[in-house]
Order: sequence, then C-alpha cells, then structure tokens
Amino acid sequence: DDLECEICSCNYDTTDHLPQKLPCDHIFCCKCLAKECTNGKNRCPTCRIPHNENSVEEIEISFLEGCPKHKKSLLYYYCHTHCLQICRQCTVTEHSDSECKITSIKEKLEGSKEDNICQANSTVIEINDIISALDDFVKKKESIISNLEVSIQKWKKEIEDATKSIANEIVATSKAENESYQGKVKV
Repeated sequence: DDLECEICSCNYDTTDHLPQKLPCDHIFCCKCLAKECTNGKNRCPTCRIPHNENSVEEIEISFLEGCPKHKKSLLYYYCHTHCLQICRQCTVTEHSDSECKITSIKEKLEGSKEDNICQANSTVIEINDIISALDDFVKKKESIISNLEVSIQKWKKEIEDATKSIANEIVATSKAENESYQGKVKV
C-alpha cells in the first residue's frame, strides 16, 4: 500500500500524516519521521541508509498522487508514450516496457527541468537579440535627430541671413526712395 505509511500503517493526508521522502526515496508520514529524528535514528527505517536530516522540517515533502485505477498505489512512473503518470501496477497491466517508454517521475521532472533550462537559455538569446536590435534602432533614431538638428540650425541661420539681407534691401530701397523723393522736392 503506497498510500499508507510503512511504520504506522495510517493513510497519508495533508496534516498529521503528511508524506515525506528521505534521500533514499522511501516515504513515511511526518509523525513517524519526527519520532525517528528525535530518537537520534538518522537511518531510513526500510533500507537503513543513513541521512543527515536532524528534524522533520528538513525532510522533503512528497507530492505523489494516488493512481485513479489502483487506488492504493502512488504514481511513481511516467509513460512518455501516453503522456501520463502511472503506478507500479499500471506498468505491468497497461503500459508494458515493450509498448511504452516509461521513466520514473523523478527522471521525468529532471528531464523537464533540463528542457526548461534549454528553453530559458534560448529565450534569453532571443531577448538579447531584440535588445541589440532596439539599441541599433535607438542609435539610428538619435543619428537622424542629430542630423535634423544640424539641418534645422543651418536652415535657421539661412533664414536669419535672408531676413537680414531683405531688411537691409528694404532699408536701402527706402533710403533711396527717400533721397529720390527729397531730390524731387528740392527741385
């Protein structure tokens, strides 16, 4: 019965009998492991492999689910062929090694982790390419703005010069007309 603690035979739950997994992958309820840790027994009750956890808080919580078909079995395996989690009994009755590619959930999660890391690295490269393209765009924009500012200053100077020239011509023309008018008045 994978859904009950090997020590106290209580069904796992989310409070008093929370399933916790030792480094050797054996799972026991938190109450039994708390007793084991307080008695100074830092060995797995099943395989006797030593562990370094000194309190129940240091031990990993197991989130394995029960099999919907085989109610008392945990979903320890993953069928890649059918893309679903399966229990030990499912590997014999419905998902044989000859028909399906089966790995442990742990291997599946590690593979998913590696896939996620590869995908994240690929995304980082894409983001860096976008940032580089945006940097190029900003530099081109700044260059265009700078060239426009130079052109505007040049046009402004040309307008000021033309305005002065026109003003001087108006003054000269006005002066000439005035002198011509005064010349006619004297005569």
